Amino acid sequence: QKNLSGVLDAFAMLLERVPSSRLVMTTELPRTSGNARLQALRDQMARLDIEDRVIQRGIVDTMPGLMRACDVLVAPFKDSYGPSDYFMVVLEAMATGRPTVVSDVGGMSEVISNERGCLVDPTSVQSIAEGLLRFAVEEEVRRSVGEAARAFTEQTFLPGSIALKHRAIYEEIAA
Repeated sequence: QKNLSGVLDAFAMLLERVPSSRLVMTTELPRTSGNARLQALRDQMARLDIEDRVIQRGIVDTMPGLMRACDVLVAPFKDSYGPSDYFMVVLEAMATGRPTVVSDVGGMSEVISNERGCLVDPTSVQSIAEGLLRFAVEEEVRRSVGEAARAFTEQTFLPGSIALKHRAIYEEIAA
């Protein structure tokens, strides 16, 4: 579902243009994935010759700090099945002022626009690579998109604004 294979292929394409790039993966370690899946990812990294550019962190306790240390978050998930049509990790990255490269699935188009990130086709490695390249080579774009993403999350998802929206819904229903 998280499309790590597509991310690895896209990252290999990015390295052709920006060889200093690094990819930090925060999932797919022994405690969260089966041996066959882990071996398939290791084999793919070896085949792409990118093992020395990929850092596997597993589940981290300090995700906001890691997000602030990165340049961009990539989440080209294949679907949005689960508790929400919004990928929580994307909202968290936006709140830390980071641009995101995100699948155009579920409700993600409601929160991601070209001004706040990049929507990609999760079935297209080229689309994911182009999204990554946009932020890898254009520092000013990366900064302005990250700032817009943070402003959007502050305006849209602060507890007070969410409470007001829920209150309006309840008042409409009760009327």
